[in-house]
Amino acid sequence: GSTDNRILNVNSAGCQVIFNYCVLRDSATEIRVLNGNLTANHSIFYGFEDRVIVSSGAGTFAVDLNNSIFLGNTLDSTARIIENTGATGTVTATNCLLLPNPREGDTYSWTGLTDGGGNMYELPKWQSDRRPFVMTFTIDDSENRDLWDRVAQYATSKGVPVVFAAYT
Repeated sequence: GSTDNRILNVNSAGCQVIFNYCVLRDSATEIRVLNGNLTANHSIFYGFEDRVIVSSGAGTFAVDLNNSIFLGNTLDSTARIIENTGATGTVTATNCLLLPNPREGDTYSWTGLTDGGGNMYELPKWQSDRRPFVMTFTIDDSENRDLWDRVAQYATSKGVPVVFAAYT
């Protein structure tokens, strides 16, 4: 058995791993690409304790990150969120939201990353008109339906539409 406990280890020539509309979160280990290809489309990566994606070695690899979000990663202030130290591979981000290491404020933690264009490196400064809204943090399972019902009734009384998703 392997002692490598990565969340994902891509290490085979011709291997193609694709994430479409995925949320990967709260991992103590990274995604490692040594050989083969990894593509992430419209995905979210947050809460990784160390690095999110590491590419290294002498294998031929390509990592393509498209329309994805990286935030709240890297609890260790010395780690890189995306690290490419491979001699023959590329890591390219295109139209991504790439937020800095939260422990280092505005320190951007990317090594060997190719900017494919359209990336944002800070939170967008969204603006909206002043309109009523209800924000609530609830436990997301069906056992708490009575709480969800009360929130929905309150929001309805204020004329605010709500949408809930429950884990059942």
